[in-house]
Amino acid sequence: MKVSLNENEIKQLLNTLCEVVFQLDTWGRWQFVNPAWEKVTGFPVESMIGKMFVDALYVDDVIGGHRFLDNLFKGKKESGHKRLRLRTQWNKPVWVEIRASKLEQEPGVISGLITEIKNTQTQEIDELELLLQQIEEDNQVVYETQTLENTLVDKNTARTAEVRKGVFDWKVNENRFYFSPQWKKMLGYAPEELIDREVIWKTLLHPEERKQVLHKYIQRIDRVFDNELRLLHKNGNYLYVRSKVYSVLDEEGKVQRIVGLHEDVTQTRKLEQRLNECEQRYKYLSDLMEEGVFIHERGLVLHANQALLEMLGCREGELLGENLILKFVPDTWQSLVYEAVHKGWEGPYEIELRRKDNTLFPAEIRAKQVYYAGEQVRVVAIRDLSLQKAEKAKRQERENTIKQIQVGVAAKVGDKFFESMVSQLATLLQADHVYVGRIIGETKDQIKTISYYRDQHFTENFEYSIVDTPCGDALCQGFCFYSNGVDKVYPEDELLKSFKIKAYIGTSLFDSNNQPIGILVAMFTKPIDHRTEAEAEALFQIFSSRAGAELERKLTEQLVRTSEEKFRNLVENISGVFWIKNITHNCIEYISPQFDHVWDFDRNKLYEDIRYFSKFIHPDDRERVRKEYHIASFGCKTFSTEYRIIGGKNKEKTVWAKSTFYYSRAEHILREFGYAEDITQRKVYEEAIKDHNVQLEKANQELDNFVYSVSHDLRAPLTSAIGLITLAKEEPDHEQIKEYLLYQEKCLGKLDNFIQDILNYSRNSRMKLVPERITFPVLVNEVFEQLKYSNEGQQIRKEIAIQPLEEFYSDYRRLFIILNNLISNAIRFSNPYAKEPYVKITVKGTNEYVWMEIEDNGQGIAERHLQKIFEMFYRASENKPGSGLGLYIVKETVGKLKGKVGVTSRLGEFTRFTIGLPNLK
Repeated sequence: MKVSLNENEIKQLLNTLCEVVFQLDTWGRWQFVNPAWEKVTGFPVESMIGKMFVDALYVDDVIGGHRFLDNLFKGKKESGHKRLRLRTQWNKPVWVEIRASKLEQEPGVISGLITEIKNTQTQEIDELELLLQQIEEDNQVVYETQTLENTLVDKNTARTAEVRKGVFDWKVNENRFYFSPQWKKMLGYAPEELIDREVIWKTLLHPEERKQVLHKYIQRIDRVFDNELRLLHKNGNYLYVRSKVYSVLDEEGKVQRIVGLHEDVTQTRKLEQRLNECEQRYKYLSDLMEEGVFIHERGLVLHANQALLEMLGCREGELLGENLILKFVPDTWQSLVYEAVHKGWEGPYEIELRRKDNTLFPAEIRAKQVYYAGEQVRVVAIRDLSLQKAEKAKRQERENTIKQIQVGVAAKVGDKFFESMVSQLATLLQADHVYVGRIIGETKDQIKTISYYRDQHFTENFEYSIVDTPCGDALCQGFCFYSNGVDKVYPEDELLKSFKIKAYIGTSLFDSNNQPIGILVAMFTKPIDHRTEAEAEALFQIFSSRAGAELERKLTEQLVRTSEEKFRNLVENISGVFWIKNITHNCIEYISPQFDHVWDFDRNKLYEDIRYFSKFIHPDDRERVRKEYHIASFGCKTFSTEYRIIGGKNKEKTVWAKSTFYYSRAEHILREFGYAEDITQRKVYEEAIKDHNVQLEKANQELDNFVYSVSHDLRAPLTSAIGLITLAKEEPDHEQIKEYLLYQEKCLGKLDNFIQDILNYSRNSRMKLVPERITFPVLVNEVFEQLKYSNEGQQIRKEIAIQPLEEFYSDYRRLFIILNNLISNAIRFSNPYAKEPYVKITVKGTNEYVWMEIEDNGQGIAERHLQKIFEMFYRASENKPGSGLGLYIVKETVGKLKGKVGVTSRLGEFTRFTIGLPNLK
């Protein structure tokens, strides 16, 4: 059909759009989607055509997508829009807005537009909107479900799925609740059953979690609050519930609505308890196994089953605490086993073991890291291969009877062997395709060819899946043979189709543990009815035995190279220092390169003289470490300690070291395997954390005192003032009113002083230090000038003695607060019976440090109060009004200035405050 120009223009327009344009058929399958789809999701356009609409949705949005389409297909809506998440090639869902409508000219067909939402904040809001939609949809589902149930004849036979999830909606300002029927049913309530909204949280939430959860809900500590809590079921039991809550805020940022999803995870918690019980059953089950099984931690046996005891010829309990590697592994195999343990090999791998009577036997080793009794240990399974080895030897004898067939491949190894083998096999069988391949992939359902011979020449290797192929059957059964019609038995095998294969022969290639590791295949484009299955299997056995061994050798070489590289990378890249010490010869056998960095010393010198190790230990720690090491070397398996070192650059560091000792049968230490790491910075962090915790405890205590005192000292003057105002309103006598006003002025003055103290405390806590040059005469006169109108200050003599200082810098505002508090206290608490009351100010010192003394001959302070007067809200005397904050502010302010404050006093005679301050220049 000829395409008109108008249609071409439409096509070009669709290809240039950033939005996704799509069309669905009456079954909800993708009929058309423009190229913008690939930009949004990463999936090719052609991969979607014919698939269902919901297949493109993120798994959590599939139900919402079904409901969206149902509303359009069933005629409930002509058009609609919805925000959903699409799956992407990058495994990260993308938020989109879908707008769709039904086509009038094609009934049942839906077209629409998909727009990507790139604002992450909008996505978060959309999650909330989706949850709100779910609440509305839940109401609809409940209505439809009830209608359906009413049509059933026998309601008692209706099966209902166990409810695990439910939603709730709490309008905080209106204190109104909505709980979905599923939520109620999860807690054992009927959908129509009402729950008292006033006590809903107090009743259902577990008492240990109630305060914390409600605090986070109302105070909006988290925008999205996701945690686990316990809710009370109607039957009186508590359910473990995973709670995901979204907060809706008003314009002032306060929580006005809380919408949440609760999921019952009680079954999961029960499963965790069962897991602990399973651990206890492990020991019993291991004793029932035919394989020898033991558990060890760092080489030492924690448990051994009965089969292992019989295999090694030991009595019950004889292996506990023993090192099986040293005791039952011959010397020629010990290095391999140690490497397997240190690198965490799971196996299987094969070695020789020695029984208690010194007889040797071949064994297959498999191991795995697991948790046992709460600790990470290594579980090892040992299988006796004696019988298997004997059978393998017999098979090898049979294969040697046809040596003439192996002549062409006997002298070759590696890739040359495989090339020779496939070419000789192709010649012998007159096959069109012969290849050998190895198993790859985590699921072991892929084959990668190593050597491929086709039509009398070698060609490029390839990979393919063995699912639903004769190769899959050959690997499962060991051998597969079809003389004709193999393409009809496996019609989905693309390899057979493309090569037009009619006949097939395939056999598995095994490693020394009789595990399949590869495959040998011959394929024919014509039937091979002249060959029997027995003949083909015998011929393939001749090649497969050697091919399996050669393939295993090749794979093992790759593993060895990889393992060596990993070990080298591990030793060279770990931050700590690893060493091996020969105790018998008192020398270092190996030490990792990181020693040069941590100790600042050439590690090669340790090979020459091991005494350098102890010389670097800090003199104050050397004797302690020597004693601890000496004690640990008598019967202990491990030894760990912390100590300081002084490295080659005379730099002090702190290290943590741990050693494991390996003993001979005579209980003599043979080797020490040690590890040490520099923890200098960690110690600094730990000390900083301790200091920070002390400051937090202090702040919390002060906050408690502060809240209590503020609530009392602010309210008392206000209450008095309000009472005086009430009296003044009803008092006709003007003189009495003046007296009330005078009392009121005193109350408000007391309140003002208290507020001023709070402001001084707040400024000192939060304001940064602003050092400036201090002129002490000016500073002291300014303080006295502010206090000259006080009644007590008129009668007191001022004595000022200030030593001239050239350049002394400090925070002027804070110095003013200190002097103002101390001088005002000296004036307020002056002795009215003293003949000559005075306040003496003395300033002296150097340009580096200044001492100030404020002395008076006032009322003095009793000795029992001297240790407490600097505490918050502490008052040593009730004779004068005050907040109890003044001296606390003095102490804190002096601390901010990095100074010290002290006091001496004698009740009824004098008080002297001494303050030392450094120059902050």
